[in-house]
Parts: sequence; structure tokens; C-alpha cells
Amino acid sequence: MDKIMELIKKLPQNRKFIYGAVIVGVIGMLLIVFSGGSSEEVPEKNSDAEAFSQNDAYEARLEKRLEEILSGIQGVGDVRVMITLSSSEEYVYAEETDTSADRQQREYVIADKGGIVTKVNSPAVTGAVIVCEGGGNSQVCEKVYEAVSVALGLPSNRICVVKME
Repeated sequence: MDKIMELIKKLPQNRKFIYGAVIVGVIGMLLIVFSGGSSEEVPEKNSDAEAFSQNDAYEARLEKRLEEILSGIQGVGDVRVMITLSSSEEYVYAEETDTSADRQQREYVIADKGGIVTKVNSPAVTGAVIVCEGGGNSQVCEKVYEAVSVALGLPSNRICVVKME
């Protein structure tokens, strides 16, 4: 045991040992730096802030198109539209289904740390508020209800039409 301790004490004094240790250390660091993994994390497809901005843009496009359509109806006049959405976009991923006699197994197809998106469902429209100059006229209101119902696929109880001040 004493001989081993003497050898260990003499190793740092040996120049070949010091050079060898430095070379092994540098090689180890280079291997860590240039290893197969990426130092940057892949960002998620949709962060919460990005999803909200996409929803806002989708709402704005729907509102603008609906305002253009409604302003063309006789008696409506100036019009403002507000649309509410149920949620954000929904992603549908590819999957493989293995069906046997006594059980069914589903596996999602994976590509690049995520599933393969086969379809993106836009958020559902849950309601609409229409403020227009002709909102006090029952005939104009009926036309607006019908147009919004057809355009957005909403029942009339999800649509509110009021007169603009």
C-alpha cells in the first residue's frame, strides 16, 4: 500500500503524466462539445403567446369579412362585429392502429421529436355580437341574424344584434 501511495505522489512530478492528463482532458472536453446532441432546444410549435396571437388574427379576419358582408345588407348601415372562439387551434396527428381479436392498440407516428400533423382544426366560433345602425329595425335584425347564422354556422341564440348609438 505504501508503494502505491509513493507512485501516486510521484506521478504529478512526471512531465509525461502531466502532458498525458492535459491531452486526455482536452479530448474529453472536445467530445462533450461536439457530441451528437444539439445544445439548442427545439421550440414548441405553438407556445401560449403564439397561440393567442394566431387566435386574435383568426378572429380579426372573421370579424372583418363578416362586417363587409353585413354592411352590404340594405338598412344595416355602419356595422361593428365581435366574434368569440372556443379555444385555440387543434392539431390532429398521424397514427397507426393495430387491431387484433381481443384488443386495439394505437401508436402515433413520430418524426423529429413530435408527431406528424395530418390536420389542423381552426377554433370553433361560439358567439357573435353585431352592433349596427339598423339594429332598431326588426326586419334588418332578422336579415342580420340569418346572415350571421349561415355565415358562421351559429344558432340564433348565440347571436346578439343591437342598435348602434
